[in-house]
Amino acid sequence: MSAAAPTPPTRPRGARPGPLVALVAALATACGSDTLPSVVPPPLRLVVSEGWNGGTRLVLLDERGDRWAVVSAGRGGSPTRDEQATFSPDGRWLAFVSSRGRPVERTSLWLMPAAAGATAVRVTDGRGDDVDPTWTPDGAAVVFARRTDATFALYRVAIAPRAGGLALGPLERLVDGPRHHLAPSVAPSGDLAYQEIDLAGSRIAVRAPDGSVTFATDGPADATPAWRPGGGLAFARRVPRPDGTADLDLWFVTDDGAPRSLAELPGSDESGPRWSVDGRWLFATAIARDVDGEVPSVVYLDVARAGSTPRMLRDQVGAIPRQGPAPAPVVLDGAALAEGPPFVDALDRQWRERAFARASAAAAADAAADAGL
Repeated sequence: MSAAAPTPPTRPRGARPGPLVALVAALATACGSDTLPSVVPPPLRLVVSEGWNGGTRLVLLDERGDRWAVVSAGRGGSPTRDEQATFSPDGRWLAFVSSRGRPVERTSLWLMPAAAGATAVRVTDGRGDDVDPTWTPDGAAVVFARRTDATFALYRVAIAPRAGGLALGPLERLVDGPRHHLAPSVAPSGDLAYQEIDLAGSRIAVRAPDGSVTFATDGPADATPAWRPGGGLAFARRVPRPDGTADLDLWFVTDDGAPRSLAELPGSDESGPRWSVDGRWLFATAIARDVDGEVPSVVYLDVARAGSTPRMLRDQVGAIPRQGPAPAPVVLDGAALAEGPPFVDALDRQWRERAFARASAAAAADAAADAGL
């Protein structure tokens, strides 16, 4: 018995045109003229890691969530992962991790000019697993987590501009020991915040320039800190729910205050916060789950407004797996960001789109069976 063809989700009335629609409109306007208009991608303002070809690639988005260009997409036909991009403080460079030339589950540290299609260079060898890169505030180094044995430790690599590229220094081990140390974030003061994991759980540690270590949170399930411009730390905290489940939410703590929740989104895990350069906008990866598995997306909120609605950085063409947001060190278009779809509504729409895709696949399979194919 053939399944009825499912009804596709509809675009909301008054939905904005995306880059492709804008291009078509520009071409239509230009008909009859001697020259065609050029549609130039905007400068890099937001970079995310997007699902592609069985792996991930780095893409340029505008503040409305629409993709404008591919920044970096690995090599060859086999799946690769380009992820966890972070801009240098002057906006000229991107550090990221990639599985290029390695098994897809293992990543090394890479650098590239902050331009779509620029050539990337590998910083670390293949003897370790590298994750969570972040720049020092002066742009003189990248700090990242590296595992060469049983645990992740924090490393620093000096970076200096030179004619035609960058000069790289040797790897310097900053924090090690029997525990895992991940997700570093460096404050202008030199304080290094990071996630420390041991048998008791996970908490946020802060290493001062003199080497002394204190703890910004007590755990037992705190992760991925990020210094806010002007002070304070955003981080992810696992929160128990009334139904007995638990998931990660975004929290904030100041030097002299108790941690407080920034956004409560039951049913999804938010982590990896990243701040806009003015400290107004906070971006993070949100992971929700259904019968088909994990669905990553980018959530953001206006921290300058009390009770700000969490929103999703969603492409007009539909739900695209995205994670690891990296805002460039420029003031973002607040009006465009404020128009983004509320995260809860966008996630509900995403579920409906996935249900439609499943129903379409089932209907196609039934039709093929009826036809004897």
